[in-house]
Amino acid sequence: MGGFDAGSLDADFFPDGRWKSILVVNISHPGENAWFDRLPRLDHSDVITWA
Repeated sequence: MGGFDAGSLDADFFPDGRWKSILVVNISHPGENAWFDRLPRLDHSDVITWA
């Protein structure tokens, strides 16, 4: 996960300053009913314009 408060995380988990965080990864099990159908996608002609 990007966009996290690295300074606060580093202060909590690495107080001696020898390590610095660059990324947060959530490793877990999905909750009940966590999956859903794929959302609709834009059509090719709506997205691409040739010059």
